[in-house]
Amino acid sequence: MQPRRVRGLRKTALLFATLVATLAGAGLAGPVPGAMAAALSNGGDDVQPLFDCGSYDANQQLTREQIRQRAQSWVDASVPYSQSSCYSNQYGSYRQDCSGFVSMAWGLTNSRTTRDFDPVSHAIARADLLPGDALIKPDVHMALFVGWADAAHTQPIVQEETEPGSWAKQDTWSASYASGFTPIRYDNVIESSRYQNLGVYRTSESKFIIRAANGSILTQVPFGDTTKGDIPVVGHFENSAYDNLAVYRASESKFIIRAANGSILTQVPFGDTTKGDVPVVGHFENSAYDNLAVYRKSTGTFIIRAANGSVLTQVPFGDTGKGDIPVVGHFENSAYDNLAVYRASENKFIIRAANGSILTQVPFGDTTKGDIPVVGHFENSAYDNLAVYRKSENKFIIRAANGSILTQVAFGDTTKGDIPIVGYFQ
Repeated sequence: MQPRRVRGLRKTALLFATLVATLAGAGLAGPVPGAMAAALSNGGDDVQPLFDCGSYDANQQLTREQIRQRAQSWVDASVPYSQSSCYSNQYGSYRQDCSGFVSMAWGLTNSRTTRDFDPVSHAIARADLLPGDALIKPDVHMALFVGWADAAHTQPIVQEETEPGSWAKQDTWSASYASGFTPIRYDNVIESSRYQNLGVYRTSESKFIIRAANGSILTQVPFGDTTKGDIPVVGHFENSAYDNLAVYRASESKFIIRAANGSILTQVPFGDTTKGDVPVVGHFENSAYDNLAVYRKSTGTFIIRAANGSVLTQVPFGDTGKGDIPVVGHFENSAYDNLAVYRASENKFIIRAANGSILTQVPFGDTTKGDIPVVGHFENSAYDNLAVYRKSENKFIIRAANGSILTQVAFGDTTKGDIPIVGYFQ
């Protein structure tokens, strides 16, 4: 990444070329292998090594969430930096340097160098950067963009491979360093809406009603049976650009998840409603999909299910004696979601940090007006927004990152038993 490494590479190339010439003069050298020749011709930060790692038929089409999951797999594994080694996992085999890392995250046919991303990407404005895009300086370095660390959008949060002796990691760049890089976007990224959709679950009719970004009704989907105590939940559970609709059947203590094609994707027994379990969904482990969980009101504990069906973790948090309602969202520089509660007795969100401390407490809403807490992604920020659904007025009130009211959106009809939901559906 640093200029000294470029000079070192050129010195190595010169010594190798001198050696080849010497051997050739003695009649002892054959042709330089193609991969090494490519290495010698590239004076940049990452080069084509002696071996190519994996080779695949086509560049994959991936959602931003899938790109992030692929990248996170290397960060979680602390894959060491190397220009002459390949790391293999469920996503393929790629070179362990900066461009190999992004090649893996984007699902490219092979490990490219920083010189040859033009055929698979295009430059974008810095203001348009989204998670899963990249920042590149040819012949020097590149990294995967995760989000912004500051409100001014000058300090990017990135995931990257940097230099020998380091490993795949998430870091924050300074504004001055980031200014030297060009933002690029993968040509095959599957774009969903930048922001989440608002919706309601109409308990009187057992159906989801989803609002489109333009304010119209995007779709109405009958699902579940409120006579059996079904509670609406939304999460990402299959290989699709959009979220899945689901219900938690209180009478049977199980999640029932709807597939994108309208069939039942799966039914998962979990929790125990006799102990006051309330369903929640979030991203808590290195998986392409969300985790199912419950908040046990009798003990004030989140119980999170792992992808393999075991209990991933149990986290005491909140105080149901104060009317705490569980919520989940992304509120700090972490690959995983934060646990939180909305304290109805005090009209405030209390958010738990990844290290177990209190990340922040945010007064918002008014439970005397029937406010129900919701969380979603509604503005150009690395983090989710806090919001409430005001039952007395049938409207969502969304808080901006700066603490002001971002927007108020009238939707639904609580006289018909509407419960607010949020998800990616377009």
